Amino acid sequence: MLRNDGKIRTNMIGTIKKENAAAVLCFSVMVLLLAGNLIFSYAKESVKLSNAAFVIIVSITAYLLPSAISLITSRKNAAAFFSMPRKGTSKFCVISALLLIFSAILTKSVVYYINGESAGSGELLAGTGYFEAIVCYAVLPAVLEELVFRGVAFSLYEKSCGGAGAILATSFFFGMSHFSAGEFISYFISGIILGTVVYISRSVIPAIIMHMFNNLAGYYLENAVFKISSENKSGTLAIFLMTAISLVFLFFVLTEAENICRKRYLSCKIADSGQVETETATVTETETEEDNKAFFAAPRLIPNGMKIKSVALRIIVSPFLWTSILLFAVYIFIK
Repeated sequence: MLRNDGKIRTNMIGTIKKENAAAVLCFSVMVLLLAGNLIFSYAKESVKLSNAAFVIIVSITAYLLPSAISLITSRKNAAAFFSMPRKGTSKFCVISALLLIFSAILTKSVVYYINGESAGSGELLAGTGYFEAIVCYAVLPAVLEELVFRGVAFSLYEKSCGGAGAILATSFFFGMSHFSAGEFISYFISGIILGTVVYISRSVIPAIIMHMFNNLAGYYLENAVFKISSENKSGTLAIFLMTAISLVFLFFVLTEAENICRKRYLSCKIADSGQVETETATVTETETEEDNKAFFAAPRLIPNGMKIKSVALRIIVSPFLWTSILLFAVYIFIK
């Protein structure tokens, strides 16, 4: 009995360390981003750097430095997420990209319609050139944010919390990392869509591309949508239409996800029976098992033998999660 208790205690400690590793990474990113914004606010006149150069330096430091340390300390190889997406997931990724764009514009339009404030690209990009603004607003955030949240942090959470826990936890941190109470829901929903794409495709590359196109769409379309949303009648109609379009894309995303999961499940069953035939020739059982492992490499949404409450507990026991929430709340309150 004592031996079993010792094993359970050891496993719990290991689990908490894994969740802490992901939470520490996200918390470190938030701290460095906040420090960079504060430095920009108080020292922008004395520091002889352009706004774009300052954004690039702060972004690279805030995202890449904690990611490198996290990978070294946790000995976690996240290279698998930087491989090409799995076969049969391209259609799902394209539809998810459309859902991401419309849902992001919809949620931000609703916030603007209620509060009367535009999100915009922020004062950090004020006075920058066209190319610099595109790099700082669309390209750089897409690459760095996906590297941290859907690359390293996602892989750490998925090991012990399954796919569902990884998607929700990283989306929550992703929303807080933007330090905007009004746009938190928008970023949280976007994080869920991007996390689901990474979970299904087993690659962060589609998420980076989707994120980039979403930022570009926001850069070009948000101001026009916000102007329409400022009027009561046209704003209500625009929000209604975007809601309808988003729901249609959501339906197709869920349908395609179900088809992919069903194909993977059937692929596993057929591989176990050794009765797999392609359109041109019959493949050997060994080749089928290898292809099946590559195709069905995603862990379960909820780990075997666990309940949803247990998964939630694994995530919320981390003190760095609550420290991040406190940091976010204090910043919003002071701001």
